[in-house]
Formats: sequence, C-alpha cells, structure tokens
Amino acid sequence: MPSFVAEERGAEISGEPPLDGTADSLLTIGEDQSEFGGRPARTSPGSDGSAVPGPAARPIPVTTSARRKSAEDKPALTPIELMLRRDSRRRRGMVAGLAAGALLIGLAAFPTTRALLAGELDPAPSPTDAAPAGPAGSAPPQVRAPRVAPPDGVTGGLALRWAADEGTGRVAGDGSNAANPALLSAAAGWEAAGHDGKGSALRLSASTPESYAAGARAAVRTDRSFTVMTWVYLTDRRADRGVLSQPGVVSSGFVLRYDKASDSWRVLMPRADASDPVVDVASSTSTPKLRTWTHLAAAFDAATGRVTLYVDGRAEGSAPHPERWQATGAIQAGRARVDTLWTDPFGGALDDVRAYNRSLTAAEIATIAE
Repeated sequence: MPSFVAEERGAEISGEPPLDGTADSLLTIGEDQSEFGGRPARTSPGSDGSAVPGPAARPIPVTTSARRKSAEDKPALTPIELMLRRDSRRRRGMVAGLAAGALLIGLAAFPTTRALLAGELDPAPSPTDAAPAGPAGSAPPQVRAPRVAPPDGVTGGLALRWAADEGTGRVAGDGSNAANPALLSAAAGWEAAGHDGKGSALRLSASTPESYAAGARAAVRTDRSFTVMTWVYLTDRRADRGVLSQPGVVSSGFVLRYDKASDSWRVLMPRADASDPVVDVASSTSTPKLRTWTHLAAAFDAATGRVTLYVDGRAEGSAPHPERWQATGAIQAGRARVDTLWTDPFGGALDDVRAYNRSLTAAEIATIAE
C-alpha cells in the first residue's frame, strides 16, 4: 500500500519544474526538439499541397515565471485520470481505516493493556511502605488474591487478609487492597480444609524454624491502633509457639503466641527494638486446646494505651503499653524475632489471617469469631 502513495507523490512532484535559482535557460523550438519528445517545427501547406517549412527556428528565452505559467496551463484531467486519482485517495483512506480498526481490536483483546490505558490498574506500593531487606523468603512476589469480602462483613480498616484458600503453590494471596501476599517457606504447606471445613489452610511444622509464611512488608503500624487475628490449630505445645508477629531489627513490635511456661495464649508488645527489652504482656485465662480450631485476636488501642487479647471472640486479658515504636519488618506467620534471631516455630495450622489498621471493637471481633 505505501507504494501507491509514493508513486502519486512522485507524479505530482515531477510535474513542477525545478526551481534551482539559476539563470533563465533557453529552450529552442525547432526540428531538433522532436528528437527529445518536443513539438516538431511548424509547417505551412505549399501550392502543390506539400508541406513547406516555416520561418527558421530561433531561440526563445523561457523564464522561470513562464515555466510556472506553463505548468498552471496544463490541460484538465480526463475522466479516466480523475477516476484513477479518486481511487488512489480512496485506497489510502481504506488503509488508514484498517490500521485504526486493528488498534481497537488489539486493545479489546488485551484487558491488561486496556486497563493500563484507563488507569484502572492498582498503583504499585509506595517505596516508603516496603519492608527492609530480611531473611530469604521475606519478600514474596507481588500477586493478589481475588478481592472476596470477609463473610462477616468487617472490612473497615482491613489492611491484610490471607484467606489461605489456594491449597497449592507457594503463595497465599492478599484479599485486601494492600497487595501484601504471603510466601510459604520450603517447609510450609497446606491443610486440606480450613477452620470451617472449607477451602484450605496454612500448615506449619514445629520441627524446623524454616516452616513459616512471610508477607512482603509490614501490615500495620505498631505505634498506632491496630488489630491482628487468625484461626489457630495447635498440634504441638512442647515449647513456645509463635503464631503472628511483625519484626523490627532486633525484636518484634508484637508477638501473638502460645506460651509454654504459663500454658496460655499471649500477646507480647516490647517497649523498644532492643535486646532484652521491657515487654507488656496480656495472657488468656483459658487453657489452649490441642487439635481444636481457636480464634485469636490482639487489639491495640493507641487512645487508651492498652492491648487486649481475645480468645474465640471474648476478651481474656489486657495490659498497658505506654511506650510505642514502629516495627517496619514484614509480617510473619509461624515464628517471631527475638534478639535478632527467628524463634518459636509454630506447629499446626493457621487460617484466615487478618490485620486491621484500627482497634476493632469487642462486638466486631466476636462477629468474626462466630
């Protein structure tokens, strides 16, 4: 198709005499001109009917302006020539239309491209929200689970939700808007069913510290109000078992765990990111049960300065936490950070891990735990 355009443009250009700015040239009109395709010399009929040459040819100066005038006086195009020119223009229009149509079809065939042009794709997380570099496996790829609202309807302030219903693979997607999925370590796996007998759950082993699931970044600000929770299926209580935590550099901003010494559920909040810090502790009054799904929640209210532990939707312990700091590490499931080391590997299963950037009410937590 481009050859049609090039040929027509070439024809139009060749019809215009070159304007090279040189002195006016001389064009000789005579018999010799016919050798180059020009007009023959004029003749007149003789008395016997034969052609008699006219006056001798003489040089006639032809100026640039004369050339332009000659070009303007070209004879009108014939109907066939007009038809051919219209056909050429029509073909160029058809080529442009086909190109535009191909572009529209391409956009329709690729939803990701269409969404990108429309600005519908979710923006990438801000670099300031990213967790600092940590152990291998602490920065999973940016994937997202389907945004299925929690069945209880408690969505206000939802900052993370690992429904853990994938049942296969190494990633548990984040069902919130935070794009903070969990990467399962090599020693972690899947339970065939979750706390409600549906879907699946994360399976962790207490026999190795390398059995855990790590988020891509921090889920909450530990120096502000927040709530973290999960369903727990404990199979080993021979030692302390970390359920959920969010680390700093040395210690953890919070740790939700099973405590061997007191045989209770506990939420711990160190007052500083340091070795052997002062730790504020809220403990359960009920005894943890093995191989039984239990709902645990820890809610910190920055307005009152207190952290409360909930077991199966009931508040069982509370403690003041006057000194706050922000743990910027990626949220963890199945382990905790103490004195720069990963400790307290969990044994059992975890399901429906959530984090909220506010302190949920007792009624909201009870609704989720039903």
